[in-house]
Amino acid sequence: MLKRLFNFLPTLAQSWNIVILIMLVGGVLVTSLLLLLQSYNLVSVGNINMLVQYILPLIPGFIYIYIKGGQQEEDKHYTIEKTNTGKVNKIIFFALIAISILCIAALAEPLTSWIEMPQTLKKTLEAITQNSGWAFITTVLAAPLLEEYLLRGVIMRGLLKHSQPIRAIVWSAAIFAVIHFNVWQAIGAFLAGCFIGWIYWRTHSIWACIYIHMINNGFSYFMYLLNPQLDVDTTYQEILAPYGSYAYPAMYIACSVTLIVILYYLNKYLPRKGF
Repeated sequence: MLKRLFNFLPTLAQSWNIVILIMLVGGVLVTSLLLLLQSYNLVSVGNINMLVQYILPLIPGFIYIYIKGGQQEEDKHYTIEKTNTGKVNKIIFFALIAISILCIAALAEPLTSWIEMPQTLKKTLEAITQNSGWAFITTVLAAPLLEEYLLRGVIMRGLLKHSQPIRAIVWSAAIFAVIHFNVWQAIGAFLAGCFIGWIYWRTHSIWACIYIHMINNGFSYFMYLLNPQLDVDTTYQEILAPYGSYAYPAMYIACSVTLIVILYYLNKYLPRKGF
């Protein structure tokens, strides 16, 4: 029965149907319903569990995937998981992709530092500083699992079947950016999505995608958990400011060089075509 969740290989148009269901049906209608229930004192939106708030908008999209999956047969050429790291040792591979996503996050900061952090994200980060277990479950576990299944395991896998790899990677990254609902996260999500999509195409490993996502979210989670004195919108530039004016440019150059070297190595030794 669960196999229906892995059968659907959407076209680009069908991928956007999933996004519309999540953003409009899941986001707008679910929020409207909760506010209506709150007006009758049946529920308090502010007291709804963080994990529940995260999952509810996703439900219409997952129902659509489940229904469509029942109308298609499994395509064994496009299974969701078949890890192959080629000539790269798996331990080295997972170490390198972890370093890469942290470098990408640091390099993306100048693109987002001029944009005000949205209030919903501030509340999530504030929950982290309060040592909320639900913040850990939602951001470090649930989000990577569900979003990578949706964006790479369903949407990108379908796009790989129906179009060229570069198109599949870019469109899945663009959709990944859109479903974050705000520009502040969208820029970083698009860059991270391109990297994750490239890794999925080359290695056919959904677990590598989930792992990268967990590293990215987990780093932010523990940084704020271990440094509760930091404002939730503190930048790397502000953190490094006490170490001198050259500290931030040095970090930026180091991240750039490190990322270039890792990408060169992975591009050379990973399988040329994972699917």
